[in-house]
Amino acid sequence: MENAIFEKNLEAAARAWPLLSAEELRKQPDTLNCLAEDCINAAGEKTLLARYKGNFIHIHSKYDPSRAAEGFARHIPLEKKNGALILCGMGFGYEVREYLRTISEDNRIIVCEPDYELLRHAFRSVDLTGLMRDGRVFVVAGESKDGLAARFRERIGMYAIDRAVIAKMPAYWRLYGDRLDAARDALLETAKYFAIIRNSISKLSETWYLSHFRNWKTLAQSCAIDNFFGLLEGKPAVLVSAGPSLNKNVGLLNEIKGKVFILCVYTALKVLEKRNIRPDMVIALDGRQIIYRDFANYAFDMPLIYCSSVNPDIFGAHSGKTVAAMTGNDGFTAGVLSELGVKTERVQTGESVACAALDILCKMGAGPVIFIGQDFAYSGGKNHADGTFYDGKNGAEDVASQKFPVEAWDGGQVLTDDMWYVYLEWFGRYIREDGGKRTFVDATEGGALIRGTERMTFRQAIKKYRKHGYDVESILKMGFAKGPLMDAAKVRMLVEKLAQVRADLEETLKILGYGIGLSEKLEKLYEETDSPDSEDINEILKEFGKVDEVLERVKHSTPIMDVLFMKSALDLNAVRAEGTNEGTYAARRSHILYKSLLDAAEFTLPLIDEAQADLESVY
Repeated sequence: MENAIFEKNLEAAARAWPLLSAEELRKQPDTLNCLAEDCINAAGEKTLLARYKGNFIHIHSKYDPSRAAEGFARHIPLEKKNGALILCGMGFGYEVREYLRTISEDNRIIVCEPDYELLRHAFRSVDLTGLMRDGRVFVVAGESKDGLAARFRERIGMYAIDRAVIAKMPAYWRLYGDRLDAARDALLETAKYFAIIRNSISKLSETWYLSHFRNWKTLAQSCAIDNFFGLLEGKPAVLVSAGPSLNKNVGLLNEIKGKVFILCVYTALKVLEKRNIRPDMVIALDGRQIIYRDFANYAFDMPLIYCSSVNPDIFGAHSGKTVAAMTGNDGFTAGVLSELGVKTERVQTGESVACAALDILCKMGAGPVIFIGQDFAYSGGKNHADGTFYDGKNGAEDVASQKFPVEAWDGGQVLTDDMWYVYLEWFGRYIREDGGKRTFVDATEGGALIRGTERMTFRQAIKKYRKHGYDVESILKMGFAKGPLMDAAKVRMLVEKLAQVRADLEETLKILGYGIGLSEKLEKLYEETDSPDSEDINEILKEFGKVDEVLERVKHSTPIMDVLFMKSALDLNAVRAEGTNEGTYAARRSHILYKSLLDAAEFTLPLIDEAQADLESVY
């Protein structure tokens, strides 16, 4: 019987909880320190015992596990909609079942088992397939803090993270102690990560939106970064960032110029130029206009890697070849290119240009990848190297009290902040996930410790890897020889695509205006009485259905509106004001939705006209 339950659970878990290791679950459970027993009740339930300091303790109630689980769930309330519960420990699943009974379909439960031992007993003792079929429950086991943070980003998401709560099974707390804190730390890290993204969306969504359209002309004449993927296979490359430690060793780049590929983030470019060092490529992804005002009187012509949401002001100073990279912020552009038959591979960004640069070098096949200027910290009380575009904003007075210490490159400690710590953790996670395919060398000679790297001075790195040098210019020629993203025929197809988007938006404007009127009508009904006539409500809801039907159809041809709508999504997920009834709250959310989409459509129409005119001038 035990074997039949185990195989049934194992088969279902492969589909529902794929991150669990079947190999670990198949290992024989430790019956000396953990065992299952029947409860003393009429329901035929089982409980689980585990040895703690020489004695066995019950993971669930010895007498009535279901009733005890009900009390546990009642004392740790969960948001009824769009919430998330992170449960440290599951045992035989009684607490999980109780939560599922009370929460909505929008909620999620992530169970974090510190290891596989208790899971092995659960899989052999009780039928867990009902939890697996539910879809709201996801179980992981033996994950590190970084692994848990990755799962939280995937399963909870940006708009629900503020409604996530952690609960620890009391018996697990006794058994595992501080090991359960990994879930708490991972949740805090995830919240910081999403806070940075939300801040970017709030400040930059309109700027990104403008850039997507105003960069179409440049995009049509650019080659894809994909052209260069694989061309540096097994060859060393240097990633130059603008951290304070860059001033220590940047001059050494002259010794490898032309022999090792040098990729420079745009903020470090002036530091190199002042020393007559010309990088092989520069990468810029920032959508902020203020960043590129510094380029207004600064001309450069080395190949420029960019994404479609980069602020177009940078092209005013650039006169060289351009290389387009598709990132997570470029879904609309990548989708349109795909419709035109242009396939591109997404570049990971990690919300930092240095993260994108690292992913690009790895996709190019580089190895080792050598970092300089990659501090992720306030080395020497500065936030950037001297000579960058941040001059004048680089003093110790900018190092606010909100900083905290982390392990430093030299073994001591150095101050960082939430934003840089997110980037630092991203680098460490990326290096681990690379799985030893290449060596990563941190030759920054300062800043925070990047885990997973070999540490050495840049002079030592040059001495070790210069013998593997190669003709960089010939590599670049191979990539550029593959031609631009779009030929004349594809540009004409793009112009036609934009014309269709324009027609769809014209139709959308009419239906959105109608939807706003319905929202106002619904809110007025609830202002007059808490219980308006059901026929009136149903009639309005029926009309809402017609509005949403049109929007759903148009959405497939105009996904670009999602870029601007992200900012409004933050408002849609705001907590309801105290005293607001359900009907009024729903009406106001509908109004926010339709008004934001209406604003986006009106904002987009002239941009389409501008983009079409730009593209028609290309060929």
